[in-house]
Amino acid sequence: MAKDEKQIKVLLFTSEVDKAKYIKAVIKSTEEIIADADMVHDSQQWFRLSWQDVQKFRDGPTVDAFGLSPILSAIVKMLPPLSAETNHEQWLSATRNVHLAKYQVFGLIVVRDLYDRAQNLRAGRLWQRLHLLATTKEIAMHPINQSIEMVDREMSLAKPPLTAHVLADLTGHPAWKPTLFFQDRLSRKEST
Repeated sequence: MAKDEKQIKVLLFTSEVDKAKYIKAVIKSTEEIIADADMVHDSQQWFRLSWQDVQKFRDGPTVDAFGLSPILSAIVKMLPPLSAETNHEQWLSATRNVHLAKYQVFGLIVVRDLYDRAQNLRAGRLWQRLHLLATTKEIAMHPINQSIEMVDREMSLAKPPLTAHVLADLTGHPAWKPTLFFQDRLSRKEST
């Protein structure tokens, strides 16, 4: 990222107080997503749970991306697909017990205008560079964007921007709008 960038920046958080706010925001957003039948239906359309769907569509989350152990992944692949509701309940459980359980740092890529395409494209390129840099340092990272999704969902339903206020409190910078949450994650080698 250029030093003179005025529209995008990265905020990193390590304090226990910030981590508690982050965890609360992510869990609350995940719960709201799985309680929203339209969101569950729409996100379920992206899951590729069979080998045939993986080959046909070549996009979307697969069992291999769920963060399961190799043995559990193999078992899940042999079972019939789960219902959308069960799938999303498992996502909430994994968010609580896996994704939010072992990390040291979380961060946000923030922009001045959340709906400016150029800023979001630059934010995406910044995420790619950060992710590649982390990989060269043997640091596993992944996005965890449920709260960002809820900002848009509240807006689309003309609801009060509660999640946007939570994120502004977390960042301490209300003029900067989060466009991507990410966190480090212990690699399989470190976690075994």
